[in-house]
Amino acid sequence: MIETEVAHRMEPGIRGGQYNLLLGSGISLDSHVLRNGKAVPIPSAKQLRDELCQEKKVHAGSSLQRVYQLLSSDEVRSLITPRFRNSVPGPTASLIASFNWRRIFTLNVDDALEAALRKDKRKPKFRVFNYCDLYSEPQVGEGVPIAHLHGYAPREEDGYIFSQQEYANQIRSINAWAHNLTHFLLSEPFIVMGTTLEEIDIEYFLSFRDAVGSRTDKPPSFLVEPFPDAATVELSRRRNLTLYEGDALTFLNELGKAIPNAKSPLPVVPADIRQIISPDTKAPIAAAFAADFEFVPSRTDRNADQSTDFLYGHTISWPELDVGLDVSRKVTTSLQSRVTAAIRGANNAVVVLHDEPGGGKTTVLRRIGWETARAGAKVFWCKAIGRLDPNKTVEAIGGIEGPVVLLIDNFADHVDAALAIAANQKRSGIVIVGAERAYRLQHIGRVMGAFPTERVPGAKLLQTEANALVQLYASKGLVGEKDAIQQPEHFSREISNDEIAVACCRILNDFQPLERIVLRAWQDADQDARYAYLVCAIVDRCVRVGLRYGILAKLAGGKTLAKQLSETHPLPLDFTDYPINEFVRPLNAIVADQALNVLVRKERRLVFDAAVELGLAISPYVNRGTIKQRLPEPRLAQRLFDLDVVLDLLGPLTREFYEALKTKWEWNSRYWEQVSLLNLRAAMDATSEADRQRFATNALQNARHAVTIERHPFTLTTLAKVILWKRDNVDQGSVQMFAEAFGHLTRAIELERRSFRVTVHPYMTLLQAVRRYLERGGRLTPAQTSKVNELLPQAQAEFAHDAELSGTLEAIRRMA
Repeated sequence: MIETEVAHRMEPGIRGGQYNLLLGSGISLDSHVLRNGKAVPIPSAKQLRDELCQEKKVHAGSSLQRVYQLLSSDEVRSLITPRFRNSVPGPTASLIASFNWRRIFTLNVDDALEAALRKDKRKPKFRVFNYCDLYSEPQVGEGVPIAHLHGYAPREEDGYIFSQQEYANQIRSINAWAHNLTHFLLSEPFIVMGTTLEEIDIEYFLSFRDAVGSRTDKPPSFLVEPFPDAATVELSRRRNLTLYEGDALTFLNELGKAIPNAKSPLPVVPADIRQIISPDTKAPIAAAFAADFEFVPSRTDRNADQSTDFLYGHTISWPELDVGLDVSRKVTTSLQSRVTAAIRGANNAVVVLHDEPGGGKTTVLRRIGWETARAGAKVFWCKAIGRLDPNKTVEAIGGIEGPVVLLIDNFADHVDAALAIAANQKRSGIVIVGAERAYRLQHIGRVMGAFPTERVPGAKLLQTEANALVQLYASKGLVGEKDAIQQPEHFSREISNDEIAVACCRILNDFQPLERIVLRAWQDADQDARYAYLVCAIVDRCVRVGLRYGILAKLAGGKTLAKQLSETHPLPLDFTDYPINEFVRPLNAIVADQALNVLVRKERRLVFDAAVELGLAISPYVNRGTIKQRLPEPRLAQRLFDLDVVLDLLGPLTREFYEALKTKWEWNSRYWEQVSLLNLRAAMDATSEADRQRFATNALQNARHAVTIERHPFTLTTLAKVILWKRDNVDQGSVQMFAEAFGHLTRAIELERRSFRVTVHPYMTLLQAVRRYLERGGRLTPAQTSKVNELLPQAQAEFAHDAELSGTLEAIRRMA
């Protein structure tokens, strides 16, 4: 029986579709297939083995794996597939289909569950994946993904995985679903049904869970077992699984009775958003918007006046803003005036706050949101982890009266969507306010192009702000240096001109210099915690969304993470996506950045090892589908492989880094693009003509290979860059090479214009090459001249703000 207290803990996970399933053959035993008009039950693994042993005249009791290896392809088609295809779902599969699940992993090859889902018209479409398919993240409104880990009868051409050796090989090599399952079991709630802990697959998967390292902040996970013995009870305890004694059908029936509306087919939309958006908004649109945005309230219950989480580095909450736990800053006033003016304007507007790491951008942005909501505007905070859908966003806010303000932290991650939202022709009165690190401004500007974007610079602490900060911490009893309480102005001078995150860290640590604080924290932590923190620091250098908990737990251990997700740990971590709590990053970004800088100087090989293991760990999450979804792992990979980032972190170990990851990443065009740029840089630095020729040739081969994998604007632009450098520095100004590069760049520009994402990179590369070519006496062909004349006004219109490009355009016009 499911106890009342346990049902209460399960309720948010069941109603919110947070639970995953891991299913064995037991859930299909009451389903059947039709053969010659008769209902034939789907066999268990034992029954199938006995049938095959009899058919192949093998000793009874031989393993399924042994007898399966004796079957020919024709025998597989006649003896295996018909037993599992075109299933008629029984009560268990039908009941499973009536709930909302996040993911379903199944060891079964039958299609009973899919048949049950097709019959339930209330549910959105489901998606079926076989063991050999690439991973895909479930999206709101797209239906539950069902991953068949041993094969799928309707796709018999893929083969079945009945051999233990075959299955072990799949886990080690291409089975991204099985690999990622080991991460999800560490971090998300699961229900294991229709199987026993004795099955080799289940034993392997659950070996990654333990009672100490498993999460207690998530709904409880279950093992449903009709006949548990003492070993099952003990293993359930060790794996932190709540044991339910009974079959799957009984368990699910109890679950439906214990949790009201457990089978609601519609995704839950928070009441505050439901009350604001138009009642005519379609349910999937509303659900998608609610998944991407949080409504900013205009008032709270003010129960946070005792909270000091923000002062330790956590993101400030709306109640903490309500009670004024932040300090008043000049940059906040400046940004607020720009936002207010934009709200009063007639057109959609984009305003971006930019500052260095630790400058307090997130707090300022949330303060702006809070004050703007109090003034009466409808304000929404972007919480999207993956790709932000601009069309669904515009449709969702289309029926909201008055101005709508969208707050987007880490703005560069969503700049494409932000541009599409702001430039839409359906809805006016949209003001987008973003915050981003200063070094990403160039990328933002190139994507935004000619769309008016107001930029507001951040600032280090003023003396008056530093004084207020010291007094704030003193009022909460958080100042360790007693003299600072009596002489706040004297000590505030020590932290003025610091980034505010650095100042807060120093106040909490007796005003010591930041590097000393970092070194002491590193010394006070154990080896596992140091490793977890280093991995998170590398991720934070690349993307601000953090690293999936399950990936980090598998790399560093769940026990370590449980300790570090506490302010009392010397190297504390935090969740980036509260209250979902799936992605982890360092609590204090500026401390992590400083720690990484120290390790790059003193322990570069350690940084190398962590970066390589990180690259290997995220590889099953990255494919063309997830790249389009803009999931965190592909975005992380894009930065992790960026040559400039790698050189900064690894220096002389850079080439070794790319070589170490080649096996897992050589399918990826981005990988070869960066290797090409590495060889191009080596050619530029070469001291001998032979080395220059060798590295330039390698760079060209790598760039061509990247284009072969994916004909993308980035790969085409990189190939053109390599050709142009080799032409100018190795091949004595070949006209044919210029023509080839010219063609690649015009093709890159055409591809970008078709995708409505025009960037300056191919324009800049092409037009600078034309300028050099003309300055050195080259003559354009009539076709090339016509193309340049076509591109000049395009570049002027799209990138009028780019001074370097404008200078190139003017130079070309003078020579034309």
